[in-house]
Amino acid sequence: MAERGKDAPKPVATTSQPIAAEVTTKVVKTYPFKIVNQNYTIDRFINFNYNKEAANYLLTKQTKDKLNENEIDVMKQVKSLSTEWRKKLMHQLMVDRNVIPGLRQKQVLRGNRLSRENKIPGSLAGLPKDLWEGQYLEDGMWKSKPRKRPLIGTMNCMLDMPGYDALPYSYSYKQLTDWGSKNFIASAVKNCVAFYDTNRADVFQSPNNVDISDVCAIKWNNAGNKLAICTLMLKVQLYCIDTQKMIWRATGRNIVRCICWSENDQHIVVGTKGEILVYSARDGKVVHLFQIQSATVVALAFSSNYRYLASSALDRNVRIFNWTNFTPHLDIIYYESVTSLAWQPYESNVLCIGGGVGDASLSLWNMSKLNPSTYRDVKFNGAVENMLWNKHSGELIVHWSYLKGRKQRTVMPVFASLDRIVDVVPVSKEMQVNAVMWNSDHTQLAIQADDCLLMWNFFGNESQYSKRKKQHKVLHGDTTMNLKEFKYYDIR
Repeated sequence: MAERGKDAPKPVATTSQPIAAEVTTKVVKTYPFKIVNQNYTIDRFINFNYNKEAANYLLTKQTKDKLNENEIDVMKQVKSLSTEWRKKLMHQLMVDRNVIPGLRQKQVLRGNRLSRENKIPGSLAGLPKDLWEGQYLEDGMWKSKPRKRPLIGTMNCMLDMPGYDALPYSYSYKQLTDWGSKNFIASAVKNCVAFYDTNRADVFQSPNNVDISDVCAIKWNNAGNKLAICTLMLKVQLYCIDTQKMIWRATGRNIVRCICWSENDQHIVVGTKGEILVYSARDGKVVHLFQIQSATVVALAFSSNYRYLASSALDRNVRIFNWTNFTPHLDIIYYESVTSLAWQPYESNVLCIGGGVGDASLSLWNMSKLNPSTYRDVKFNGAVENMLWNKHSGELIVHWSYLKGRKQRTVMPVFASLDRIVDVVPVSKEMQVNAVMWNSDHTQLAIQADDCLLMWNFFGNESQYSKRKKQHKVLHGDTTMNLKEFKYYDIR
């Protein structure tokens, strides 16, 4: 691979290669994309139906520095969150009170320079109107119901996990804590796997812990009653929390770095050095093995409909498989190894890939079109450590680690689209975050740091917003959303 010049823009990926069962076709793409500007000679102010004063306000109320069109200034957006929300609220009040006549107009100027908020998202042009109106889908990169102001407040709960910080390899392995669908948290601590019951008002440590040392990965099944446990001694085990017994034990050939469960909890998929193995959840037998040379697999993720399985390895390759027959679907080569993959919950063919060390970019890939729909680079030197989608709002949480001088820092913004940050998880910049996870209904967010688990209400104070919701119904009638893809949550 040829080396890039110092002044050349940093691409997200070097090549993408769709793979068929018999014929292999190589498609080479260069990033970033070059978009040819179209210039129009039409006089933009000929139409007399538009208020020039309103046009000037709509075009100048938001100032934006000149950045690369594929670059997002994360730190600037995070710092200006409160200011931007106040400006947006003031703008809405001006529209509602009709302070400037003509401010409601949909299109201000004829030509190629339309304000971003007046553009109808092209990817949603064929959908019903209520799916692309600004109050539901303001950006149009993916289906979402972004909050209208920051909601994540102070920390709701902190759970002490004594013994976690005694693991010398805890920062090298991500899957050492998991929150199951039955609201039990499992965590690898010194010489055991500890269980915490969050169904109680006061979270407590269960006495029924599993005595097992050198745990390198754990993962609850979708039902939340069985826990897959992998150790540095090459053991893969399945524990049932209902019977409090091991169901089976199997011996592998390499250390497991990542685990995921298939649909209906039928199979356990693990990533090791040079291999992806599929175990039967019933008896622990290996039913499929896929070799990928000698690179270590560090991330695995199923699409929301379980049609695709995405994997990432230290050889800088992201591989997408068709899960039904476990055949290769797409190979993507990055400049740095990727450790974070996240599938969109309501668009099952959309995958978000976070760049590795020194890259830190975000890219959206469409599995149907076999190409990236968009990507964004960042201004700092870092890596995407974790990514999670919220199944109610469709918002994306991105956990970045980055260098400031010689010190490592952390930032965790919430995205409505790759261009717009709507909230931020209030973690200390100096905190080293190991894992990020949801509770069973995606209303609480937890992060693992040092020997404790920190929790937040993702949609703020529920009692406060439920009270406002009742008042709004009395004054304005019931405005509950009726979208098939989303559950209703008062997140505004």
